[in-house]
Amino acid sequence: MKPVKKLNDLVAKKIAAGEVIDRPYSVVRELLDNSIDAGSRDISLYIESGGVSNIRIVDNGSGMSKEDLELCYLPHATSKITTEDDLLTLKSLGFRGEALSSISTCTKLTIVSKQEEGSAYKLVVHGGELLSLEEYRGTKGSIIDASDLFYSIPARRKFLKKPSAEMSLCRNTFIEKALPFPEINFKLYNENKMDLFLPSSSLKERVLNCFKGKFNSSLIGEISCVEDGFSISAVLGRPELSRKDRKYMHIYTNKRRITEFAFIQALQYGYNEVLPGGNFPIAFIFIDVDPSLIDFNIHPAKKEAKFKNLQTIHHRLVELVKTFLNQYHYSIIKNRDIEIKENFIEGLNYKDSEQKRVSFSNYRPSTPVIEKVAYKEKMESFLEKAPIFSDKKQLYSKKDSKYNYRYLGQIMDLFLLVEMNNTLYIIDQHATHERILYNKISGQKVNSQKLLLPIDFEVTQEEINLIRNNMNTYNELGIQIQFLNNDNARITDLPSFCKLSDSEIISFVKSQRGTKNDIQRELFDSLACKSAIKEGDPIDSVAAREIIDAAFDLDEARCPHGRPIWFELTKKELYELVGRI
Repeated sequence: MKPVKKLNDLVAKKIAAGEVIDRPYSVVRELLDNSIDAGSRDISLYIESGGVSNIRIVDNGSGMSKEDLELCYLPHATSKITTEDDLLTLKSLGFRGEALSSISTCTKLTIVSKQEEGSAYKLVVHGGELLSLEEYRGTKGSIIDASDLFYSIPARRKFLKKPSAEMSLCRNTFIEKALPFPEINFKLYNENKMDLFLPSSSLKERVLNCFKGKFNSSLIGEISCVEDGFSISAVLGRPELSRKDRKYMHIYTNKRRITEFAFIQALQYGYNEVLPGGNFPIAFIFIDVDPSLIDFNIHPAKKEAKFKNLQTIHHRLVELVKTFLNQYHYSIIKNRDIEIKENFIEGLNYKDSEQKRVSFSNYRPSTPVIEKVAYKEKMESFLEKAPIFSDKKQLYSKKDSKYNYRYLGQIMDLFLLVEMNNTLYIIDQHATHERILYNKISGQKVNSQKLLLPIDFEVTQEEINLIRNNMNTYNELGIQIQFLNNDNARITDLPSFCKLSDSEIISFVKSQRGTKNDIQRELFDSLACKSAIKEGDPIDSVAAREIIDAAFDLDEARCPHGRPIWFELTKKELYELVGRI
């Protein structure tokens, strides 16, 4: 090895700059943080050539004095902290004093700034070297101009993507920074043309404006709570807006977007009873935590944090999501007319690239034309497939039922058709039976039953640790497990109602994570799904009517995986489809 030597200042600055600034969006991130910290109410961002040629930000914040400008581009120069204790009360987005120093090292940097009182000054720094600082003209606030990115570090510049790709990253960063500050006006310009305008607004409106056209605003709601040491504001989508990815699950803590699996998990727990597996909600969560209970100084870009009250926040977030969703769950008011209070069904796709969703049961003549067309085509397609009943005996009311309906029969080996109060109900026999069995299983006492032939299986050390963590929960669920050695375990007892195969129960005990309630729900879900009538199974009229009666008795008309168990089509909607308006 070569002998150890201290790097010269120029090389050290370039290494440090490369750690903080890796692409144009990094410059955008740091400059927006500074403008927000300066108390700006109006912030405009200008991007040219994806940020490679030029990034300029204009704000009306507090500005900098001549003395501030003399120091601002030097390493670890900051106005946000003085001592280590200041980290305990930190409320600003930036605090390490690396931003302007790193930007000035890898760009040609110009800053014009003015405070409320005093003159404006202009600072010019290229490649980390001061060129000039002189009195200038200007209004309160700052104009920061960073051009020719990585001109002094050509090795890094060759790894940049084409301008359109870099611009997309800059735009995403702009949105990420603007979301938690709805009180600030933000403007984004691409090649001197306005790309996005975000006026001062409510939190919900800020989300909708940032992702304009991507969500149906009627399916987005806002809810908040204040607790000891923290508060939560949430903009949440109803289940109809679910996605197959987590793209629109954003977590912010003290106005910073962070990566915290515990909070993502909390969102999924909150939605798990109304979203099928593999579907994820639209959720923007803004958590404000007492600075003494959080530490951001563990990640260079402050994307992670340590929380002293993580479990408390996690628990409250789950509750908040469930409170929001409880407003929209299926529920039936059981009176003489069987009034439907709420009955949401799975949405259908708009005919556009964003695949927005619309609820059949919420369809009204005033909805956009594109929704009417999709609705009409979807239902006309379904009605063409409906059977024509020639046997009048199939059209009857169940004499001993408390609901006055006509059962029309089974179609497509899955759906039960029911007419009641001028409404056609299309009931999913599997989803309904699954919910009925789930409620029955979860409502009965768990009795453990010893197996005549124990189930032996192999385990890894990681699986052993996981099973040990869940052992008390498994015991309460009637599952008894013994460890034979470091490689093998044995299941000796199972709940009396368990009908899972050996491989299924082994997979279950080796894979469970989460709370006691989560594990219990997963077991009961599996049992109900396995025992329920399946798609393709024929069903006689007596069994069908039993399922229909039980469906109308349910307080929540969704299967345990979150799918709706029916949708309805009113006489008025049918008349509209065939032109009898």
